[in-house]
Amino acid sequence: MEKKDILILKRIKNRCEEIDYLKKRFGAEYETFIRDRAYFNAVLMCVMQISGFSGELSADFRSETSRRIPWSGIIGIKNAAAHDHGTPDEELLWETVVKDVPALAELCASYPDRARINTAK
Repeated sequence: MEKKDILILKRIKNRCEEIDYLKKRFGAEYETFIRDRAYFNAVLMCVMQISGFSGELSADFRSETSRRIPWSGIIGIKNAAAHDHGTPDEELLWETVVKDVPALAELCASYPDRARINTAK
């Protein structure tokens, strides 16, 4: 694992934690998510940042973890939102928040400790 990947995973983890905070603050209900545009837009910004950060991870790391995390789908979210005239698919975004973000947070939490061991050589 490259040292750069460790730093990127920390950034991704921070955005995942922000999404978790938003879910606790606004509620973890889809109806609230699509109705409250402040909630929706705050989550969208975090997901777009995660998408951008994910594209900066090394190809080796993404390949190594691709069974756990759908990297191509996550990376594609930023492009889809940017080129869809500002109206991303609400259901797809919510599915990402509910399914992918928790898995991604777990992955990010597990790798930095192992990576420090590998880079300490």
